[in-house]
Amino acid sequence: MASPTLTPYSQLPDPNQVLQAPRKLQYCPEQDLRHRVSIYFQQVLGGWHTKFATKLPEVMPLWGKVMVCGGDVVHTSFEIQRLQKSPRTTHFQYHSQYKVTYHGEKEQAITAIRYGQLKKILVCKLGTQALWRDMKASTQILAVIRSCCATSAN
Repeated sequence: MASPTLTPYSQLPDPNQVLQAPRKLQYCPEQDLRHRVSIYFQQVLGGWHTKFATKLPEVMPLWGKVMVCGGDVVHTSFEIQRLQKSPRTTHFQYHSQYKVTYHGEKEQAITAIRYGQLKKILVCKLGTQALWRDMKASTQILAVIRSCCATSAN
């Protein structure tokens, strides 16, 4: 019987994004991180974060870096600490979008440009429960980001 082939990365739905080793496939996020993930799903899907917290998987594989745009690699602080490299980590620009309504007017989408440090990349496989709505039975790639204060001098 032939041994299975091991692939050093995991292909994301976008062919331009690839998760790369190092990885911890049996990573169990600490309670604080699980709490933050449940609040994220509350903000995206609505409902109570406590219900999401009870339905999150116990194990969420942790990845060390992601290759984007066909070649640029963003390193997590997890990967850099593991290799005991210098404290310099990858900082990057990201966009977040939210909706606001001013004085009863029509809802508007606002895009904020922010800067951050990539702390961790988690793979979260959601169950089939109704609370996950359109995301049920899907795999979500979650980036744990520490926002950085940026000025025009940066």
